[in-house]
Amino acid sequence: MAPESGVLLHNRGTSFRLMPGHPNAIAPHKRPFHTIIPAMLAKDGRSVMPFGIMGGQYQAVGHAHFVHRMLDRGLDPQQAADAPRSFAFRGKLQLEPTNPEPVVADLARRGHEIQLRAVPLGGCQAIWIDHAKGVLIGGSEPRKDGMVLGY
Repeated sequence: MAPESGVLLHNRGTSFRLMPGHPNAIAPHKRPFHTIIPAMLAKDGRSVMPFGIMGGQYQAVGHAHFVHRMLDRGLDPQQAADAPRSFAFRGKLQLEPTNPEPVVADLARRGHEIQLRAVPLGGCQAIWIDHAKGVLIGGSEPRKDGMVLGY
């Protein structure tokens, strides 16, 4: 922390570039890749879920997987956080060991080079805001320390 200002310094936005022509150059209508995780899902003009998926290169894919599980598959935040994860990276399909063996075998039969991960892919926390019921529904990552706690 900078002692005179109280500003906390970090390097989480290091992927942003000022060089014209660089893929991560800051420019209008661009969102350079970075590893800052917060996300906010909105529906009908209202915020319905602050959430974030940690995990470096996995983050953007993790956000998409998480939202897909909730909106398309109807899972609640905890179920979506608990679900087995996969990530295509550098020519291999990385799978957590929680992926069912028949699924892993089928993916290998289809030609994917499988890499079973010894460590989990990412981490997740989310709070669904049910405006109609006036309740908050939380989910916290089982792969890392954390919990859902309401008061």
